[in-house]
Amino acid sequence: MAHNTPSKKLVETLQIGTLARVYNSLKENLLSNSLNMQFFLTLLASVASLSAYTPVGVHASSITQVCAACPPEVAKEALTYRCVDTKGNTICRYQDEETRCYYDGHGERIGKDFSGCPGPVKMSNWGCEPNAGCTMKS
Repeated sequence: MAHNTPSKKLVETLQIGTLARVYNSLKENLLSNSLNMQFFLTLLASVASLSAYTPVGVHASSITQVCAACPPEVAKEALTYRCVDTKGNTICRYQDEETRCYYDGHGERIGKDFSGCPGPVKMSNWGCEPNAGCTMKS
């Protein structure tokens, strides 16, 4: 599944463009007072240094940690356990302990799960950190 996320170069270009617009719109008002100009340059440097790291990190984490969202109920059984294995597969276990659904990293059903498991399912970025103890037999 392809993700529609901006590249690092695009993010950097947008950041530079945004900072240039902020600078141009404010410099006319600030140039008349050297104290204000000094404050503005300090503020601009602070924003520039922070913006160079924050957006890239946010995009990177959302790209790498996406997994299948378990249906909250299957065959009238409530979801009791969910984990993601080291391959990015999601294992969903339900209240009766026998109903299990297995999904790949795109939300498609895989393996020999319960025939009533829906698929494909929606994707989530919550709780997607791989668990070494999570296996298809979980």
